[in-house]
Amino acid sequence: MKIDLYLMSPKGHYALKALVLEGYSENINKVCIGKDNRVESDCSEEIKNICNEYCLDWYYRGCTKESRKADYSVAISWKWILKDIENLIVIHDSLLPKYRGFAPLVSQLVNGETTLGVSAIWADDDYDTGNIINQQKIEIEYPIRIDAAIEAIGCCYEKCILYIFKCLTRNIALPSIPQSKTDATYSLWRDEDDYWIDWSQSAEKIARFIDSVGSPYMGARALCNGEEIIVESATHLPDLFIENRQPGKVIKVEGINPIVVCRLGLLRINRCIYAKSGEDALPLVRFRSRFISK
Repeated sequence: MKIDLYLMSPKGHYALKALVLEGYSENINKVCIGKDNRVESDCSEEIKNICNEYCLDWYYRGCTKESRKADYSVAISWKWILKDIENLIVIHDSLLPKYRGFAPLVSQLVNGETTLGVSAIWADDDYDTGNIINQQKIEIEYPIRIDAAIEAIGCCYEKCILYIFKCLTRNIALPSIPQSKTDATYSLWRDEDDYWIDWSQSAEKIARFIDSVGSPYMGARALCNGEEIIVESATHLPDLFIENRQPGKVIKVEGINPIVVCRLGLLRINRCIYAKSGEDALPLVRFRSRFISK
């Protein structure tokens, strides 16, 4: 039994590491590694190093690699369409049919979901609609940052990929359970414009957003006194009754930490840096400051 792997991100790294440690190296036909220059660490180097250590055939996406035809293929964190591949299995960042689509983990954290998980599905003509093979889940508590959430669901990826390889290498038929169409929800793709803080939201949701798009992603953005800043840490606080409420305005300062008015609640900025220089942006240059979106 030979299986191709299409891997990227820490999730692909977790899965590959679990496979080689459990002795499935001989069942890996080849590994295609994807790169993502929009994040601090896409784990492509770590995946390559495992391949070299265990003498696995590998190549970067966009290159070619001649090898025997695989019996099955598994894609993890893969964001490109894979065409003309038979028996393709996709491992997705949510408990399908909820959060089909793009960046589902970020969307779940922004929405405050307390149960996270992954789903192994058979690839279908439409994205993330295929029949379910296996699902794994964990419970989390807030606040939680995106890097911690990625690490936490790593065990779910490990369990999913090991289940798949165990079944395939022992000639055990993999399940194929249809998804419920009526329960389906979707998560839209994100780009650079989606890193800007929407101050018209509640302070609680903004705090979750800041935690959800931090490292290894680009970080939550705002303009303040004409400068683009990255808010790295913030805490939502109880609200005050404000007669002329204007989200984004600083209402007071605690030490060097500005307290910003949101649509509902207040947000204390614990740490922020200038986007260009990376230098600390606190204390602010003046008390009468306003945080705005681009």
